[in-house]
Amino acid sequence: MSQSLLLIIRIVYGVMSVGFFWFASLQFNDIDAVYWIAVYAAVALSCLSVTFLPVQRMHSGLPALFCILLVVWIATLVPDLEGTWWDGEVERELGGLTIVLLSQLGELFIFRRMSRS
Repeated sequence: MSQSLLLIIRIVYGVMSVGFFWFASLQFNDIDAVYWIAVYAAVALSCLSVTFLPVQRMHSGLPALFCILLVVWIATLVPDLEGTWWDGEVERELGGLTIVLLSQLGELFIFRRMSRS
């Protein structure tokens, strides 16, 4: 992986970590705030690891475990879907979890590419 591509990836994940910390800060008035603050803070820290850790110290185990947990959580929400994403709480929760899952799948892809180079 080229150094310029790695720099772009680090910048993108740095921006995403700021966004996820911001998402965590918005959850304090939610009924189940503890879960959402934990999820958003964990993914923000995961994004920070991509941003600041040397390539040799990065490990794909944590994002892989996080992806498994997110898929299970998403699967528990799917039966409760009723309408479009802006209509209900479950739809918005599913959207937030999907964003988190996509960021972690991106990390897994990055780790896989780095291990091959």
